[in-house]
Formats: sequence, C-alpha cells, structure tokens
Amino acid sequence: ARTRAEVAGQERIAAGALDPVLSGRVASQLGQYDSQSAGVKSSLGTLWGAEVSAGWQRGVGTFDPYEGALKTVDPGEWVLGFDVALLRDAWTDRKRAPLRIAGQGVTVADADVRQRELELLRVSGQRWTEWESAGHRLRIAQRLLAIAEDRDRAFATQEALGEVPPLVRLDNQRLVLERRERIVQARRHFERASI
Repeated sequence: ARTRAEVAGQERIAAGALDPVLSGRVASQLGQYDSQSAGVKSSLGTLWGAEVSAGWQRGVGTFDPYEGALKTVDPGEWVLGFDVALLRDAWTDRKRAPLRIAGQGVTVADADVRQRELELLRVSGQRWTEWESAGHRLRIAQRLLAIAEDRDRAFATQEALGEVPPLVRLDNQRLVLERRERIVQARRHFERASI
C-alpha cells in the first residue's frame, strides 16, 4: 500500500496540469501587408472543465483581410476568454482525470491508515484484556493460597487437640502446595502478558 505522503505528492503533480500558463506571440509581416502584432496571454484550467484566460494584444499596420482580428486600437487591447467544453471531455479530459484519480488515491491511503489504526486499537485492547485477566487470576490464586494456609493453621491446632486425624491436615498441606504452584503459573502468565 502506498503511503499518504506518496499519494498526496501524486495528487500535487496531477494538480500541476491546472497551473496557470503564460504564453506570448510576436509576428511581423513584410510585403504587400506590412504589419506587426504581439500578444501575451495567461490561461488557467479549472476543476470543472472550463478554461479562463486573460491577455493583452496589439497589432499595427496593414493586415490581410482574413487576419483583421489582429488589428487593434493604438495602445492595444485587453482580452478576456472563457472556454467550456459542453460535451466532449467536460469532466475527464487529460488534465482533470489524473487529478481525480490521485484524489481517489488519497482517499484509499486515508482508509488504509484508518484500518491500521483500528487494527492497532483492536490488538492493544486484546493485549490489555489479557494482562488484566492475568492479574485477576494471580490475585485470586493468592487469595486461595491465603485461605488454604489459614485452614492449615486451624487444622494444625485441631490436630494438636486431637479433634481431626493427621490425614486431614496432610491433605490440606497438599492443597497448599498445589495453590503455590498455581501462583507461580499465574505470575508467569501475568509477566508474559505484561510484555
């Protein structure tokens, strides 16, 4: 997957097709029709398919009859233009299509970033839950050991008084050892979940 910076760079490159363009022309004709003409024009493409232009032109001398538009008043004249493709290439011409494609690339890159964020949140939530439950299991194991040890002390007193046979206390001591083993296992699990 491409990074958002790469896709944004491609979008900027594609947007460059809509940058202003400055053009000029100078012409001189000698002979039957002596004339000179010059002009400068700046044009700017828009996102919605039109092109706006502004410029200045000046033409002096005698022009061919079919080039009469080049003749201007003495100081020259300002020209404003607006070109719109009504049907052909109105939305998908060679300048705007790459810009739209690059814009979609930014949308996809943003979705990829959001997907990675959500995956990170999911995994971190899962790890936190495992750590929290491992901590609870360790505390429960510690409480159960404390209960078994309290019971062992009580059985020791009862055994000394002859109220319970030694086998009852021996069975409880086995239970204390089992619970100590469970604490070791629970502590190891908690430490693994902490990493």
